[in-house]
Amino acid sequence: MIKEKERKKMILEGILFVSGSPQPIKRLAKFLNLKLAETRELAEELLKDYQEGKRGLSLIFLDDKIQLTTSKEISSEIENFLSESFSQELSPVLLETLSIIAYFGPLSRSQIEEIRGVNSYYPLRVLSLRGLIEKKEHPTIPNAYLYQISSEFLAHLGLNRKEELPDYEEFRKKRTNYL
Repeated sequence: MIKEKERKKMILEGILFVSGSPQPIKRLAKFLNLKLAETRELAEELLKDYQEGKRGLSLIFLDDKIQLTTSKEISSEIENFLSESFSQELSPVLLETLSIIAYFGPLSRSQIEEIRGVNSYYPLRVLSLRGLIEKKEHPTIPNAYLYQISSEFLAHLGLNRKEELPDYEEFRKKRTNYL
């Protein structure tokens, strides 16, 4: 049986993994039902686990936020892998995610995942790194983002505005069926 402290560390790691962005320690502490100092200590322990285990992951502490990242020791290999995957055509998963954003966006990650039915961290990250989508702060929800197509996406397709996408108006009318 897992001890409560280890379980909370696992939960912290899972949250940082699926969020993909810096998370406020205050928010993490509240969710884990811990004090700020206890949450920082738990994160420091997680960082130590990564360092001692010679793992491919690490943590970044910036102001009052924490983010899960890849280890600096393997950064060049990760860059090579990502640049290789960016030179390839878009996979069906990336095309699906991009289409959802193009026709129904701007959308939050949870809305995209609701439509797709699966976690969308990876495709959102790849599409962002390729410059095809961009995220902007949600106007009403703090620490939340909305994803939308980028001007680079439109330029790549030779379009002046998203309304020029094939059957755009038809899909926009169907938007309420999905959201």
